[in-house]
Amino acid sequence: LYLSSEEDIAYVTSVDAEERLIDFTNPDDNNWEGHVLVNEGWTWYADNKFNDKYGLITNNSAGESHVAISLTGGKNGLVEISYVISYENFGRGFAWVDESQDNTKQDLCKKVLHLCRMDKGNDATWRTEKRVECQRNVDGEEMVSILNGIWKAEASVQTVTLLREKLPHGQQKYLHVCLTPPDECQRGTENKFKLLSVRTF
Repeated sequence: LYLSSEEDIAYVTSVDAEERLIDFTNPDDNNWEGHVLVNEGWTWYADNKFNDKYGLITNNSAGESHVAISLTGGKNGLVEISYVISYENFGRGFAWVDESQDNTKQDLCKKVLHLCRMDKGNDATWRTEKRVECQRNVDGEEMVSILNGIWKAEASVQTVTLLREKLPHGQQKYLHVCLTPPDECQRGTENKFKLLSVRTF
């Protein structure tokens, strides 16, 4: 197993480091409500048949749903987003940290991400790009990360992404997440994204 230097800091050397967790999965803890300062199209609920898998969820065929979350930087300046990836009815989003709680990247949020490839005929090949794909630059936006909520395995599971941009210790800024419009390869009729938690450490 290969870990990047950021992943090594996050998951090996910083296990005991000070961290701040905003958890959307615990129905007995609504602490997250004080951190969500702008909410355009997101709802907190459980979306499974047993009504026990909670998250902050958006589902919008046009994309553009936006949320701004207040964060304070941890010791290592790292920001980790946990979310669901699935094979059907899920989409993709952008994430970045900003000093403003306003959506300063509205045009970017309207951009369709073409991260898949069509096979011959009408069947799509569902590919999760290399992890580095989720951390690439987006049209010169050096500090914007792609959150890819789609993969080919027929299961819905949790994944995490470390943001490109660091948030210095003690500094307060806003994490922005926006849903992008669906592309030609998304499976299903919905365009959903489910945030599970945000962690700074």
